[in-house]
Amino acid sequence: MQPKLACAGTDEGEEFTQATEENQIRYIDKFKKKGVDFDFWWIDAGWYPCYSEKNGERRWWLTGTWEPDRERFPPGLMPVSEHAARYGADLLVWFEPERMTQGSWLDIEHPEWLLRTRNNPDDMNRLLNLGNPECRRWLTDHICRLIKDNGIKIYRQDFNFAPLNYWRDNEPEDRQGISENLHVQGYLQFWDELLERNPGLWVDSCSAGGRRNDLETMRRSVPLHYTDYGDGNHPVKLAFHHILFSWIPYFKEFTLYWDLGSPEDGLRYDRSVDSFSYHCGMVAMLFPSIDIRRDDYDFELGVKMINIWRRASHILLNGDYYLLTPVSRSNDKWIVRQFNIPERSEGLIQGFRHTGCPEDCITVYLKGLCSDAFYIFENPETDEKIEISGSTLLSNGFIIELPKRSAAIWFYRKA
Repeated sequence: MQPKLACAGTDEGEEFTQATEENQIRYIDKFKKKGVDFDFWWIDAGWYPCYSEKNGERRWWLTGTWEPDRERFPPGLMPVSEHAARYGADLLVWFEPERMTQGSWLDIEHPEWLLRTRNNPDDMNRLLNLGNPECRRWLTDHICRLIKDNGIKIYRQDFNFAPLNYWRDNEPEDRQGISENLHVQGYLQFWDELLERNPGLWVDSCSAGGRRNDLETMRRSVPLHYTDYGDGNHPVKLAFHHILFSWIPYFKEFTLYWDLGSPEDGLRYDRSVDSFSYHCGMVAMLFPSIDIRRDDYDFELGVKMINIWRRASHILLNGDYYLLTPVSRSNDKWIVRQFNIPERSEGLIQGFRHTGCPEDCITVYLKGLCSDAFYIFENPETDEKIEISGSTLLSNGFIIELPKRSAAIWFYRKA
């Protein structure tokens, strides 16, 4: 797997309930015109029929009719996929096949495949019973057809409700757990068949933000959206990164920030291009949170930071990871991390000084260096270059000095 840049665009409304063939193609073109060369075009929840008569608008959570909304995508999603492909990009599409809602196609056509809770007449949700082999085979065939017919390269699966009562309420007291057991077997077999029948397909396990990052799931997928918590909270994000870099190094991060301006203004999109937030988003998959409908961003700065990420990304994904400061979710600390590729004698250091951090500088001691070698360090934002001996680095450390709420990345290689 290679590092990837993901982008998306849509109009107002919940998630992608206002996405259309026309605006998706227009936003793809605009990103490219602004110099943002993305690798994946991301379509999230709401691309299927989900109109609510009660609310008088589309609601993304009305799932269970798994076809493109023909009012908005008359021939399906293939024209969007093909347009992205002209720029060398692939299509990611969101699904939530295990949760159905009342009145959906599956609820009407195959109620025998759906589990309901007892004594809860207001519950609109149903659980698709993947423990039923007929149901699982139908779902596998149907999703495979959608993948093929719509040019989907990343299949993104969500799971936004708690299934336990649906299982327990549909099994006898002396067989508690059998429905869950069979469902999980069916879920894993479903993914195995998707991967076998669609060579090159990626599976993204979302599951309400990282709630299915178990070993069997991670053997088959990547957790691009690893949590629903703290998308724009920098100290929290960096603490999450420590665990992920240690165990599951392929994941996605936004460039969102919530510490400047009104929080509600920045929940979905960046208010401006902010280099500190781009630093905090540098992981294997970067997602610039740009509202592409706007023209007042500093796109030149955004492209500069993306190019720095491009250079860093293979080291972030493949390097030996070292956290050089204590783990912290506090806003008054330094965070410094190192990625070292010994077989290539190269790596990088990334330092973050949070808003409340009182220390102007920090000295860190790098790992995996040779005492008898010399190393060239380069800061791509300032173009500064320095040469330091390995013995000096090991004995005296490397000093990083930054203003508050800023970050720096230093690439290094053996001289």
